[in-house]
This record gives sequence, structure tokens and C-alpha cells, in this order.
Amino acid sequence: MCVSWWPTPASWRPRCWRSSPSSRWPPWPADAAGPVDHVIIAGFGLNGRNLARALAEFGVPHVVLEMNPETVRRERALGLDIRYGDCTRAAVLAHAGIERARALVVAISDPASSRRSVRMARELAPDAQIFVRTEHVSEVDELESLGADEVIPAEFETALSLFERVLTIYDVPEDTIDGLVDRMRLENYGFLRSVPRRSAPALPAAADLGSCRVPTGGGAERRGTDRRKP
Repeated sequence: MCVSWWPTPASWRPRCWRSSPSSRWPPWPADAAGPVDHVIIAGFGLNGRNLARALAEFGVPHVVLEMNPETVRRERALGLDIRYGDCTRAAVLAHAGIERARALVVAISDPASSRRSVRMARELAPDAQIFVRTEHVSEVDELESLGADEVIPAEFETALSLFERVLTIYDVPEDTIDGLVDRMRLENYGFLRSVPRRSAPALPAAADLGSCRVPTGGGAERRGTDRRKP
């Protein structure tokens, strides 16, 4: 979140490629035209892989930047537009067409590299949308200050997922859960940011649970009754 490439001056090649001109590193293709209005995916772990698959399903042009040369060779042989390169380097982002990209998705596990990538991408492409997958809610503010448009913390999404599932077993209406989750996201994760790490979040007062009913004889009723037994 189908792509061709333009010739790249030798001075733009990654340092590792200049120092290792053998077949150890996959070469950078040098096609005549460059990608336009595409998505650059930095990192081909689980998140990057799933995003690339989804973009392919919808015919959205995309290119992947990955630091594992074996992954690059394997996936390129399968037809994926994937490059060996460090997403924190201006030359690599430029070669991927960051100035003409609609979006950059940073899906790598190293927080420092994520920050450098966001800062560099924002300098090169002021109008591109930058999305970052990170581990912790505490990293959101800094990434946004560096230029990220949206930061998705894994711990927050895990909390939301658990939150949704727990409310579901108590028969809270789906539209009520969806509304609460959407509001939490729109508030830019402020709900969980404001909660001390060891505190359990309470339902916001605005959450309308008036239509929530526990059916007689239902599993939720039995579980609730059992908890009150001595």
C-alpha cells in the first residue's frame, strides 16, 4: 500500500551495493519509466506482506523496500516489485519514487529506523501520505512530529481487538462497539494515551449501552451469576 523504474546514477546506489558488486546483493532494476501515484511499503514482514497482497488484489501500484537480500530475490522471482534498500536513505526513497508516490507505509520493527525514514520521506515528499506501524502508543507523538500522517501502534490495536471481543460476549450491540472504537481512533488514541500503563481503562461515559441486554439463560448471564457466587 505493476511498477517500473527509471535509470539511477551510480552515485545513488546503496553503499552496500557499491562495496559488494558481486551477485551477493540483488541489483536495482533500471527501467525507462518511474512509478506514479503508487504506495511504497518499507519492510516485508507480516504487515508489509499482507498490505502488498491487499494492494495487489485491488490493482494499486506498489513497490516494496526490504533489507533481506534473499527475500528480495525470492519475491522478485514471484513477480513482486521489491527492492533491496534501506528506507532511511534518501537515495533509496528517491529511487522508489517517493516524490511521486501517494503514500509511504513504514512497517519495520526498528523504532529508530522508522523515525529516520519518516523524517527523510517528509523532506523529500511534503505531500505524500506517511503511515507508520509501531509497537507502542508512546511512540506516536514523536513520529507525528517528524511528519507521519497516521501511526498505528500494535499495542493499541491489540487493546481494541480485545476490547471488542470482550464486549461482544456480553451482547453489546455491534454498532455500539463500532461507534466507540471509531471514536477512539478519531481521538488519535488519546483514550489509551491518558491511561496509566497499569490502570484498566473504563468505558467512556458517552458509550451508549442502553440497548445492551443479557438474554435469560444466556452464557453471559451464567458467567455473570457465577462470579457473584461465594
